[in-house]
Amino acid sequence: MSEQSAKQANGKANNAIPLTADEIAELKETDMEMLRKIEEICAPSQKGNYARRKATSMKEMGYEFDLDLECNLVYSPEKLEKHMIESIRNRKQTDIKVVVHGHSFKCHQMILRLYTNYFKNVTVFECAYINSDSVTPLGFELAYEWMTKMELVPQRDHIVDLYMAARFLEMPELEELLSHDFQNRELFDEENAFALFVETLPFEETPLQQLMLTRVSHYFLSAVGRREFCELNEKQVHAMLSSNVAGVNSELEIFMSAVRWFDEAWHLRKEHIEFVITAVRFQLMPPWALLSLKATQTHPLMKLICEHPFVVERINAGLSTAVTQQVETELELQTGSDREWIIDERAAHHHVYKCPNWQLLSCTQFDSYLKQVSEAGSLFHTTLKARQFANLMACCQAKYLEAPNTSNTD
Repeated sequence: MSEQSAKQANGKANNAIPLTADEIAELKETDMEMLRKIEEICAPSQKGNYARRKATSMKEMGYEFDLDLECNLVYSPEKLEKHMIESIRNRKQTDIKVVVHGHSFKCHQMILRLYTNYFKNVTVFECAYINSDSVTPLGFELAYEWMTKMELVPQRDHIVDLYMAARFLEMPELEELLSHDFQNRELFDEENAFALFVETLPFEETPLQQLMLTRVSHYFLSAVGRREFCELNEKQVHAMLSSNVAGVNSELEIFMSAVRWFDEAWHLRKEHIEFVITAVRFQLMPPWALLSLKATQTHPLMKLICEHPFVVERINAGLSTAVTQQVETELELQTGSDREWIIDERAAHHHVYKCPNWQLLSCTQFDSYLKQVSEAGSLFHTTLKARQFANLMACCQAKYLEAPNTSNTD
């Protein structure tokens, strides 16, 4: 303490009012009384100088339990269920984050384990990563939404994303539901079947693709005229051209469809010519069609393809079979199950070979025909008829009646 501070403290002490003699005596008496009480409290107790108090019941103390008490601290089962459903659907208090190709989804691990074998069989803590090409962020979002809202009916839009997510996550119930939809021909008719086939291409889902190809049928030529057909890879176009239910008038239309695919990028696709051409069943072509392919071609691409050694070999083998094989019917109509044989009354090349209205199908004519098919839209494939004698054009039927023993007419 500084000298100045000490002087100030002494000054304050010197200014204090002194106590009187009576006040000092009173303080001493108070102190003595306080000491006596402290000694009394702290002194050891004497045995037997106190009595044990009898226990008192809650009722004696005034508490009554005759009335039913309502407890508002616990939800009723109905309210608890409603609260849980709301929390799950609104993703409240989630305990796991699922990242699909960089997209995060907050989820409840209990729900994932309940509906998917994928999460049931793996150990996950706070975050799970899914980078499989089979699952898109949209597909996972739709799949998880179905888990939390099972009353939802899967919609046509993005159904492939949903199906692929269900396959990857191993969701048997959802897979069965979607498979049932795919089997429904009213939901996936010929046109929608091809659309779904195209949607499955990025996933390389072969079983679903094969199923949809069995539905294309009369829509085949419409599909060939679409841009998506030209964008197929060699395996996909081979699968489409190999379909037993492809709706065509003759195998020559299958061959022309292959030419159309090659024409899109011949310099890149010519290496696949042997593989793709194996989808064409030359033995189903009538001799006149095979001879037209053996003739000198004026179309540049047709010339390259028809003069390819492998194609020449296939044409010759087909011609040998066509000449020697036994005729199925007197009219030589192809009625077997090799293809879905059809007739389009508006197509000149759909007339029988002996009919005066028949025209040879060239590459240029086939392209023009596909444009007409595209312009007709959905009405085209619904107007096609099965290739039977009763459905032949009148001029074709008349020609048969004039020359019933004509062979190799179609």
